[in-house]
Amino acid sequence: LMDERLQNASINGNVAGLAELMKEEEGRALLGQVTPGLCNTCLHICASYGHTHFAAEVLRLRPKLASVRNKQTETPLHIACREGKAQTARLLLESNPSLACSALVAAGDEKGANAMMLAARHGHVEVLKLLLSDRWLPLFRVEGSLVPSLLEAASRGHS
Repeated sequence: LMDERLQNASINGNVAGLAELMKEEEGRALLGQVTPGLCNTCLHICASYGHTHFAAEVLRLRPKLASVRNKQTETPLHIACREGKAQTARLLLESNPSLACSALVAAGDEKGANAMMLAARHGHVEVLKLLLSDRWLPLFRVEGSLVPSLLEAASRGHS
């Protein structure tokens, strides 16, 4: 189970609190802890709140957390896109381009939605603009997932 102090720091985006935890003997080991139920890491949690500075510090300390999937098979990127946290999504994309490719193109959550589909489904225009930028758009064209994502957005009235 996740240490309550880490969970609270993640929820609040408390970078100073994270730094204090990292000073403890088992500090880095705390970063591998997950919440009960969904098995979210601290990176999943801060991504859902859009705490980009906190996410950047977590990624500096443990970059591999970007690829960890929770029980719903979501990475932190999927959560950031679903919640409309464009700056955090950008950080996660840039932190690991190979992860970006798999999370953007491949099915992500337990219902088969990739990060772009999640952003479209929830009408997060800024996230869609990010994902459709020149840097990331080729990933969608390669696998043919652009059209389903755009159809998802249009079917929900997000045009």
